[in-house]
Amino acid sequence: RITSAAQSGDLAFVLRTIGAHLDEMNDINLATSMHRLGKMTTRKDTRNSLDVQSSPVFVKLYSIIFERIMSPGGEASAMPVHCMAVIVWGLAVMKHPAPELFRAVAELAVTRIDDFQAFEFCQLLWAFAKSGIEAYALFRAAARRLKSRRDGDMKGLCLSMLAWSFSMAGVRDPELFTGFAKELPKYVLELKPQEIANCLKAFANVDVYDEAFFMCFATDVAVGGRMVGFKAQELIDVIRSVVKAGHHDPALFEHL
Repeated sequence: RITSAAQSGDLAFVLRTIGAHLDEMNDINLATSMHRLGKMTTRKDTRNSLDVQSSPVFVKLYSIIFERIMSPGGEASAMPVHCMAVIVWGLAVMKHPAPELFRAVAELAVTRIDDFQAFEFCQLLWAFAKSGIEAYALFRAAARRLKSRRDGDMKGLCLSMLAWSFSMAGVRDPELFTGFAKELPKYVLELKPQEIANCLKAFANVDVYDEAFFMCFATDVAVGGRMVGFKAQELIDVIRSVVKAGHHDPALFEHL
């Protein structure tokens, strides 16, 4: 019902639907509710996030989730990991301050880091990086998992999200980023302009300058008409990152 309501695009209707079923929701229903509300706030209507967070339904939804995760009775440890990932993702998208809940999720996630599927694993780390809440132990556990992954376990979007997340979290791990640099070029044509800009910015921020990686991405931006799809800030991020890396691609600057 929540998913169907969200497809209507009517925020008030979604909130009413969630409110009508809150008392009978399980973990998956709660996580779905938070995810859908977060997703709806990404629309161009910038008031959506404020509308959601000021709603009594959101306040109750958050309160129930908070109690489940903080429960000393083991309810949180039984929560499916994908539920934890989408809950913190939704809260991060809405910029809802929840440091205590995030820290509790981080502690739980460290002990279950191998249980996450690829995309929910990326959502989890992205949410912590977006929120700005320190979770060093979580990122170190995630790095250990990533260093033992097989080629192809993470696709282009996931690798882009991971590079950005580790960079924003201030985790400088040359070995990890070198691994990203080897895999990302094969997905460059699949990545959107923002994802390309985020990748380049992430590598520059952690001072990992892989020449082949920067050449591949800078060339992709410069040729094939791709540059017209970049927003101004994305192009600025690309140029700054390329210059910081010391990579000078005449084609890139000629097409500006």
